[in-house]
This record gives sequence, C-alpha cells and structure tokens, in this order.
Amino acid sequence: MLAFAVAISGIGADAVPLQPNTKWMVNYQENGCLLSRRFGPEAAPVTLGFEPSVVAAAEGRLVVLVPDPDKRAAATGKASIKLAPSGEVLTANFNAGPIGTERGLVLWLAADKLVSLTGAVTMTLAAGDEAPVTLQTNGMTKALDAIRSCQDDLVKTWGVDRADMVKVEDQPAPASFISYDAYPRSAILSKAQGRVISLLTVGDDGRVTGCRVVGTSGHSELDTITCKLARKARFGKTKRDPNQAPRWMPLQVRWVLPEK
Repeated sequence: MLAFAVAISGIGADAVPLQPNTKWMVNYQENGCLLSRRFGPEAAPVTLGFEPSVVAAAEGRLVVLVPDPDKRAAATGKASIKLAPSGEVLTANFNAGPIGTERGLVLWLAADKLVSLTGAVTMTLAAGDEAPVTLQTNGMTKALDAIRSCQDDLVKTWGVDRADMVKVEDQPAPASFISYDAYPRSAILSKAQGRVISLLTVGDDGRVTGCRVVGTSGHSELDTITCKLARKARFGKTKRDPNQAPRWMPLQVRWVLPEK
C-alpha cells in the first residue's frame, strides 16, 4: 500500500506545526469520500487525507503524503498519532510506499479513534523510524458535514435509500459470519489484500437475499469470498409493508494477510 519518510524542514517531535495552505477539500471517489488538506510550503507540501467509512462503526483510513526525493522502498510497522490539546495517543499499524513522486503512509483506525482525531487542533504522526510530522489541523468537525453529504450522494448511486437500511440493533456482528480462515488460498499465494465494500439486501425473515460489491478490493477472489460469507449472516426479523423496498446494509471487510 503506502508509506512516508524524509526529513523535511520544520518537521520533528518538537517542531512548530506545519500550517495549512489550503482549505479542507472533499474528494468524491468511486467507493468513498476523502477529506484532504495540504500543509507546509507549496513547493513541498504534506497532504493529510481522511476517509471515514460509509459503514457505521467500521474503521476508516488516514493517509499522509510527503515529498520523496530518495524514492525509498515500501515499509510496514507501528505508528502513533499524538493529539493536542487532549494529549491522547492513537496507535495503529501502517503501510508505506511510493505514490508517484511522493511517499504515502496509510493507517486504518477504528471509528471511535477517528472521532478523537477530528477534534484535534494539532496532531503529530510518527511511524516506525520515520521523522515525525506535526500538523496544525484545527479540527475537522465542520468539514465532516461536507463528507457526510458526499456519503449520502454515494449511497444514492447504489440505488438504495438510507430509510431502508437495517436498524443497528438488528445488524449481526461481522465476526459472526466473516471468518478469516476462509482467506482464499489463491489470494494468499498471490499476496492479495484489500478492502471490500458490499451491499447486502435482507429479507424480512432476516436472511440475506442478495450481495453485490460496490467497492472492489481489486482482487476477484476477495470480492467473491466476501459475498459468499455474507450470505451466512442472520439479521433481526421484521414485518413491513410488502410494497416497501427491501432492507439493506453496507458491509466493509478488509482482508489482510496474516503475519508470518
């Protein structure tokens, strides 16, 4: 996936935070909505990207891009994000690697951790042996309103209405039907990883009546196994107007190869 590294003037554990040089921007993507902003000098900016999941309570993605004049190789490891003024420290695994002329760092954070991140005034991100990056984010709460609007538009492109989404209390825990023991052998051999977003249609009897991928992992084996497993899910039963549109639920599954 992605990563970052390079010593940049003004970056460091005790450095003055890099100031934003653009406003928060919402980027409409095929299967998600990315909130981004650039920081530091225009000639060599650092870009922060933030993508909360359209799936309630699912993990979201944080991306940081930095200049990469040395074109360093891909890397993985542990990362921490220190938030101010709260002093809270978030931890996550990261994937790093080249993206064009830049290097990127990708972290996946649980939904509750993302809430902490959006309220921070500054954040310092440190990944493995890389130089820390300190950014003056000034909070993202207002910008999130725009991303929610983007997500509403995204759901409409799936041909469903939020009013028909399965109620939270009737949704089973993904762990009750998603088993990573089912990771396709062909996918393991080809080192395939990725996130799948599928849309499940659910009958009033609580059984899954359909599954289609609305956000591909880029690997057919992972897309296929996600829907196969999802059909085992059992939802809460309900009685509704038979003329009403079927209930539905978005499901996000991120397939990650097991560590050796």
